[in-house]
Amino acid sequence: MALNEEFITIRSSNPFPPGGQHVGCVSPAIEVTHDLGISVTCNLGRSQLKNKNIALAAIEYALIEAGITEPILFKTDD
Repeated sequence: MALNEEFITIRSSNPFPPGGQHVGCVSPAIEVTHDLGISVTCNLGRSQLKNKNIALAAIEYALIEAGITEPILFKTDD
């Protein structure tokens, strides 16, 4: 089961101030927010894609643990 991404907002954050050695660096921190109010920030790895996948899995787990399993929130393999 995968999340339907039309209910999700994905943002990357930049913790570094402008200037210095971090100019032009991409921050790996990702914040994923679901329309139901669940928000997850992930900065575990050095890859934005891996952090996004971890955050999406955390939101999916939180929805299932809360008992929210409406089919509209999840993609089907049909």
